[in-house]
Amino acid sequence: MSDNTINTPVSLHRDGEIGLITVDNPPVNALSHAVREGIWRCLDEAAADDSIDAIVLRCAGRTFIAGADIREFGKPPEDPWLPELLNKLDAFPKLSVAAIHGTALGGGLETALSCHYRIADVDARVGLPESQLGLLPGAGGTQRLPRLIGAEAALDMMISGKPVAAPRAQELGIVDRLVKQQSLDQAAIAYAREQLADNAPLRRASQQTAPAVADDFFDDYARNLGKRYRGFESPGRIIDAVRAATELPFDDGLKRERERFTEAMASTESAAMRHLFFAERACAKVPGIDRSTPTRTIQSVGVIGAGTMGAGIALACISRGIDVILTDNNDEGLARGRDTIDKLLSAQVRKGRISAEAAAGAREHLETGTGLEHLSECDLVIEAVFESMAVKEAVFGELDRICKDGAILATNTSTLSIDRIAAATKRPHDVIGLHFFSPANIMRLLEIVRGEATGDD
Repeated sequence: MSDNTINTPVSLHRDGEIGLITVDNPPVNALSHAVREGIWRCLDEAAADDSIDAIVLRCAGRTFIAGADIREFGKPPEDPWLPELLNKLDAFPKLSVAAIHGTALGGGLETALSCHYRIADVDARVGLPESQLGLLPGAGGTQRLPRLIGAEAALDMMISGKPVAAPRAQELGIVDRLVKQQSLDQAAIAYAREQLADNAPLRRASQQTAPAVADDFFDDYARNLGKRYRGFESPGRIIDAVRAATELPFDDGLKRERERFTEAMASTESAAMRHLFFAERACAKVPGIDRSTPTRTIQSVGVIGAGTMGAGIALACISRGIDVILTDNNDEGLARGRDTIDKLLSAQVRKGRISAEAAAGAREHLETGTGLEHLSECDLVIEAVFESMAVKEAVFGELDRICKDGAILATNTSTLSIDRIAAATKRPHDVIGLHFFSPANIMRLLEIVRGEATGDD
C-alpha cells in the first residue's frame, strides 16, 4: 500500500486499484476547513491517478464524520465550503464508496450521500440533526436524501433530528450493505472491487428522481405536525426544501435549500438553539477545575423527602439505572412518593416513551425506608426537604453522623446558603448544592452550586 505523505487530517492511500481517502481529525472527524480542503485535494489526486479505479472514503478513530466543526459556527465559510465539496464528490468520475462506522450525522451523512454507494458497520447510526439547532441540512441533504428514500421518510428524519440505526438505514435505502463480523475497511474495499467487476453505474443521488407524492402530501404533512412543533420555524423550511426535491431539477433544489438555510441561520430561533447547544457543552467544563481531576464514583443515591421534588429526583436516578433509597419521616409520605413514581413510570409506558420492561427495571432500582439510617452506605445523598434553614441544618447534622466517609452530601435548596448548611457538618468539603427544577424527572436542568469549601473531586 502506498500513500502520499502530506501532513494533513486527510490522506490518500492505495490498496491496488482502490484509493482510500482517510479522514483523521479527532475526536469526531468534524468537517473543519482543513478536512474539506484535504478531501478536495485527495479527490483531485485520485481522479488524476490512472492506477486508481475507485475510491473508498473512510474515517480513522471511533466514528465517521459526525458533522460540522462547531468552532466554525457563525463564521463566514472558507473555500472549499461543504456544498461545493459535496457537489465535487457527487460528480467524481470514478466509483466511490463511503465506509460508515460510529455516527454519520449532519454534514457527515450529507458527505456519505454524495458518494455513489454506502457500506456501514451494523452498529453505526446516521442522521440529519440540524433541526435541533433551528437549521436544516445545508449541503444537499434536503435534495439527495428524498431522491434516495422518498419525501416522507426523509422529512421524518430531518424534522425529528433523530439518528437511525444502520439496519433501519439499509431498509430505507440510505445504506447499501451492512458489515457485521469483519473489518469495515476490508469489506468496503471488497465491495468497491465487486462493484467494479459488475460494471456498476456511478449512482449519483443528484441524478435520481424522488418518488412521486400526492398533490396534497406536503400540506397534510405540515398540518399533521400539530402542536409538537408549534412555534418552530425550521420544520416549515425543511418541508419547503424537500418539496423542491420532488418538483425541481437538482440544481434548482439546491438553490431553494440554500435560501432556506440562509434564512434559518439568520433567525432568532436558530441563534437561541445554538446558544443552548454551546451552553450545554460548556456545563461539562467546571471553571477552575482541571478535567483530569479525579471524581468520586456514584453508584447509589439517597433521596431525603418523598414529596413531588424528591420523587422526581428519585425517578430521574432510577431511570438511568442508579440504585436509589428514598426516605421520608413517615410511612404515609413514603407510600405517596412510591405511588407518584409508579404513576409517572406508567404514564411514560402509556405514551410510548419507554417500554414496560424498562419501567419494571427502573422500579427494581428503588428502595424506600423511614429514617436517615438507611442512607449510611450511599455514595451521594440529596436532601429535598422543606425550604427552612433550621430543618436543613438538622438534616445535615444527622447526615454528618450517619453517612460513610467520602459520601457527597447535596442540598436541593434554591435560596439558602450552601456554606451555612455545610457548617452544620464536620466535612464541608463533601457538601454541594444540587438544585433540580420541577418536575425533576423531565426538566433537563440542574444547578450545581459549589460552596467555599466544596472539594474539587
